[in-house]
Amino acid sequence: MVESSAPNSTNSLTQVPGGRRVVEIIALGAGVAAVMMVLEAVKQWLHPDITPWESHSITVAVSATAAAIAGHAVLRRGDRLRRRLVAEAEARQRAAEDAARVNSLLLATLESNRDGVLVVGLDGMVLTFNHQFLDMWGVPESVLLGPTAELRRYARAQLKNPEALTASVARFQTDTESESTDVLAFKDGRTVELFTAPQRLKGVVVGRVWRSRDVTAHRQAQQQIQMLAHTIRSVGECVSVTDMDDRILFVNQAFLDTYGFDESELVGQHIAVVRSPKTTSELVRQVLPATRQGGWRGELWNRRRTALTFRCSFQPPSCATKRAPPSRWSAWLGISPSRNARTTRSGAAASPSASSRSRRGSRISSTT
Repeated sequence: MVESSAPNSTNSLTQVPGGRRVVEIIALGAGVAAVMMVLEAVKQWLHPDITPWESHSITVAVSATAAAIAGHAVLRRGDRLRRRLVAEAEARQRAAEDAARVNSLLLATLESNRDGVLVVGLDGMVLTFNHQFLDMWGVPESVLLGPTAELRRYARAQLKNPEALTASVARFQTDTESESTDVLAFKDGRTVELFTAPQRLKGVVVGRVWRSRDVTAHRQAQQQIQMLAHTIRSVGECVSVTDMDDRILFVNQAFLDTYGFDESELVGQHIAVVRSPKTTSELVRQVLPATRQGGWRGELWNRRRTALTFRCSFQPPSCATKRAPPSRWSAWLGISPSRNARTTRSGAAASPSASSRSRRGSRISSTT
């Protein structure tokens, strides 16, 4: 679409303008006439008794030769001029097409950005923006056609903390090289991260870019993750997370208290560090495949740091029925009660409700 709208300036310049051609022909005729006059004077001086017919023949022959030579020179000059004009026209057309292509690419990139983008010149006038900026701020496009003072008033009216926006603008006015990130709270409950940086042309600051990103969902997810992390660390049950190779990634305080280990002694170690030698390798090999199928049910022997062993009974959790594709599994989650158990060094049977670490069939699915 951009290419079809470019003017076809090449065709209009493939010929030398008519006025220039007329001037060249007149100049050629005047030159021939001058040559004829000079030649006539030379003939009369060299041969006063020459007949008119001989004089005319000599004049015509010499003039024709001179005209041919001059005409050839003029035509060659005209061809060179025409080729130069055509080359310049083609170069301008290519430059216009390249500029239109680059402009189209930049515009598509700007509009495909999920962030709201606004570019302001040093004179305070808006240079460009995308529609995401209009949608995010709810600003009429007409507001962006004037000075940014009206835009700032419109934006501050939507914020719970307008002073953050005022401070960001003030930093730019005093230091054009500054970059900053501010978090703005909207009155409608949204949270927007505002990043600003200078726009440079050949190393010189010519304006400022403002990028607005809606981080409401991200902030809410962070708060939920922090709440869940605090909950897992605080619950009375033993919680452990291992990677797909059964190496421990996380254990909570109840797990550490039950097994008597320090966190540094467990994280990075294989889960076998808390298994008792009484648990047969054949039984261990059954746990992982059964867990992948929805949950393992049975009894294992585990051990504390003091080598005290205890027998544990496990049931698959209800969450095992909510299966995610195996390609999205990233870790195993183990949960078990942390009640103190009666344990013996001799390996006598302990209470079935003994505390333990269990693989109960739960999975942590990757979100990436």
